[in-house]
Formats: sequence, structure tokens, C-alpha cells
Amino acid sequence: MIRNITLTLLFALALCNSVHAQEKANVVVEKFTSKGSFSEDEINSLRRKVILSLASTERVNVVSEEEVTSEDNNVFFIKGLLYAPSIQSSKVKDKGQTLNLTEAEINYIITAYDPSTQKHLASYRFSSRG
Repeated sequence: MIRNITLTLLFALALCNSVHAQEKANVVVEKFTSKGSFSEDEINSLRRKVILSLASTERVNVVSEEEVTSEDNNVFFIKGLLYAPSIQSSKVKDKGQTLNLTEAEINYIITAYDPSTQKHLASYRFSSRG
């Protein structure tokens, strides 16, 4: 799942980075937001996974917003939005016992954009079930 996020974002950044082929793009991963009942820990956990995944590729520099200067023209921002989880329950009989099965689906959107123009470079929706 996180690998797919990384590949998608790197593709978007590579398209925008073609002008600056000799240098890595600086990427700022903003604080993620949610439309649902997620705790700050859950939201921050997904953000950390995205940051670690991007950093592990060594194709971009993951930096904080404070490190970006007005002269930087090779900077892209990434934001994330988590949607309320969808929960489905069902009952299954097994050997005379009734079991309650619950499955949750979490949907989120990761967006890369150019902060100087506010132009969205790429947005992708992801789902995770468990």
C-alpha cells in the first residue's frame, strides 16, 4: 500500500522535476487531515509512513516547511485527507457457534501540489481493508 503511494507520488514529482533533472526535488509532507473519527495518532501514523517511504527512495529530499526558502523553485508539497472508515459486520455460523465478523475500510487521498502556483500535480485515492 505505502509502496503504491510512493511510486505514484514519485511519478508525479518526476514529471514536474524534469526541468531540474540535475537536482532532487524538495518535498514537504504537510500535516494530514481527516473527515472522520480518527485520532491524531492514527493520522500521524499514516503521515509518518508516507514520509519514511519517500525518504527511503533517496530520489527526493523530504524537508520541513521551515527549511523551504522563497528562492526554492524545486519544491513540492504533499497533503493527505483521510475519510471516515466504513465498517461492515456480518454473522457466520461455524460448528454451532455464531461469530461476528467485522471489516473496516479506510479511504484516503494523497495529493502532490506546487506551492508557488497551488497547482495540483496528482491526486490518488487509496483504500485499505482489514
